[in-house]
Amino acid sequence: YITIPAGCSLMIPINYPITKNVSIKYSTSEIIETYGHQNGEIMIKIRGPEGTYGETALILKSKPKAVYIDNYPVDKDSILWEESEGTLYLNYRHKSKPSIIRVI
Repeated sequence: YITIPAGCSLMIPINYPITKNVSIKYSTSEIIETYGHQNGEIMIKIRGPEGTYGETALILKSKPKAVYIDNYPVDKDSILWEESEGTLYLNYRHKSKPSIIRVI
């Protein structure tokens, strides 16, 4: 689920392209930067109010081999790959500093 502190608002990116083959379907986090590497690796720098939950959905050509946040593998319970949509759903908790999502 998503939490937003009282008095806060979100500007949610929808269908934001990172590369020719990858898009952010939506994110409840602020997107600071995105990187699409030629080797297929995607990096997204995000932030949100500390302690709140966030979700980012990525449209991908195929199921990723690995997903990391701040260089730590993401727990399997925090990821959902929806094959019929070609969408990766990623849930996490915001930290005090921006985080980096890395999809390989």
